[in-house]
Parts: sequence; C-alpha cells; structure tokens
Amino acid sequence: MRTLWIVPIALVLCAAAPSATPLPQGSAVVLVQGAPLYEEQSGRTLKPLDYLTLGDVVTLINRTATYKENGNDRDFTRVKAMNGKEGWIRAQFIGAKGSIAIIRADQATVFSEAREVKITSKYINTLTLVAAVQDASTGSFAKVQGYDVAQKFLFTDSTFVSADDLTSADADVNAAILYDVAMATKDPTIKKNLLKIAATKYPNSIFYPKVLNAQGVAAPAAAPAAAPAAGDSGGDTGDGEAQED
Repeated sequence: MRTLWIVPIALVLCAAAPSATPLPQGSAVVLVQGAPLYEEQSGRTLKPLDYLTLGDVVTLINRTATYKENGNDRDFTRVKAMNGKEGWIRAQFIGAKGSIAIIRADQATVFSEAREVKITSKYINTLTLVAAVQDASTGSFAKVQGYDVAQKFLFTDSTFVSADDLTSADADVNAAILYDVAMATKDPTIKKNLLKIAATKYPNSIFYPKVLNAQGVAAPAAAPAAAPAAGDSGGDTGDGEAQED
C-alpha cells in the first residue's frame, strides 16, 4: 500500500492566538509544524489535503483509523481544522489533554514518572510547544506531549517535566509559536515578518531576547544597579546583634 508523506512548511499568519487556558473539550492542539492533514482515497491510501501550523487548535470528530505510512501502521484521528477543512492527522501529532505550554528551561529534564527518583538522561529543548497536564496526580510535575524539533524527537507517553520548566503565559506561548514557525520556514521574508511580529507584539515574553537574537538585534542591556547612598555599606540594616529566641 503506497502512502504519500510530504511535510512542507505551512504558515497561517492570521490564525487565532492560542490561549493558555485548558484546551476546550473536544479539541486538540497541533504539536508539529507542517503536520499533514490527509484525505482518504480509494484503496485506503492518504493524500495530503493541507498542512497545519504549530499551535493550531483543531476540533476532534471522534473517529480514528489505522493507515499505512511509509510501510508502517499508524494511528490517525479525524479532525476539523481552523480553516474548516476536515481530514485525518497522525494521532501523535496532536495533544487533546491539558493546556498549551512552552518549555522555558534551556533543557527541561525528562522524568519517566512524576517522581524525582525517576529522572532520565533525556531532555526537551527550550521553546518547544507542549500539551501539558498538571493535577493532583502529578504534583510539582507536568505530563507533557510534543515534538522537539532540534532532536527530531516526538515524545508522548510517560514523559514528565518539572512544572517550573514550563510557561503558559499568553505572551510566551504566542512569541514561542511565532519564533518556532519562523525558524522552520525557508522563506527569508516570511521569517523576518514572523520575528518582527513576535518582537513587536510580545516584548514582555521571556523569549524576547531569543527573538531579538534571531533578528540579529542585540538584546537591551540590563539597567545598572543603583549606587548605595553615602554611608550605606549595603549590609544588614538591623542593629548588628543576633536576637536569640
């Protein structure tokens, strides 16, 4: 069974900005930039219908199927894209649980369970978009699903990171998506425009310095610390004696 598999870069500049709130019931977020949306042809083969943008929120049709992809059986889910097109997408390319979040740490350490003792040698790179679940069962950890472009690593089951290594602030999520899509495109004009939007609209994002660096612009220097007032040693302002209980 022959299946087409082409993954060019898709850009949807006018897509609605994703929210940091939990994903609405019956929806999912696209975790892979340029993820193909397929239509079924005769003989149960798939033909690319569209290519979805990282961070797009799709509607689940509640239908699943298995198709051949590069000679292997793959699970697919039926979805409706933001532009109204309906088709099949790899089940692992979308996240339907939790909230949209971004890896904020340079390298977020991966745990196989929500316990410190279950630390692994794996990690997820900064600016990776994930679907994150954090509840009473995960404690200070979050269960995540996503795709690390730098490592070409799709992580799904049993992947936990520290909740401190994530950000779900709207400015961070939107800036990261614009940055990631910009880095994925080969069109220099589109890349320039995406980075300009990220820098102009989301200067409060923690990823702002990375956006500027990608533009070839030096990040603003930190303001120098104020000089201490005359006679102020900058030390303890107490009376100089330790107080015992």
